[in-house]
Amino acid sequence: MDATLVVDPNIDNVAAWCRGNGINPRTFYRHRARIRAEGQWRQRSRRPHSSPQATPQLVVDEILRLRGVLAPDAGADSIRPELVKLAAQQDWAAHGLRVPSRATINRILDREGLLDKNPAKRPRASWRRFVYARPRDCYQIDGTEHRLADGTRVVAVDV
Repeated sequence: MDATLVVDPNIDNVAAWCRGNGINPRTFYRHRARIRAEGQWRQRSRRPHSSPQATPQLVVDEILRLRGVLAPDAGADSIRPELVKLAAQQDWAAHGLRVPSRATINRILDREGLLDKNPAKRPRASWRRFVYARPRDCYQIDGTEHRLADGTRVVAVDV
């Protein structure tokens, strides 16, 4: 919002001011009412009031409980099958609950600080495929070392 409106919300010719600043008059009046009500301009949070797709706290609690019961290093691959069994026993579907995906379980464990980051793992981008535009652009040579009967070492080369 323009600093003029923030400093002085008492503008005489609103239509001219809005034209000059490229603001819709309805937006002007909405912001001016907000400034008058709150006393000053403040940035408001953009966070939604609710997150209907968020994993229910009951499910999060079960994931964390299973993590403690199974093993200290249990991940989503071992927690999810146990969660499926538990959901069937407690009839989660009747209560509108679903078993979260492997990725969601990992996100929950990561958010709670229970996942160990393993930077020593090789990133997927490092696996470089040898793909060439034309045939015979790249050759592979395999060498196998052998010893002859008299002890001489020879290398058989396969192209």
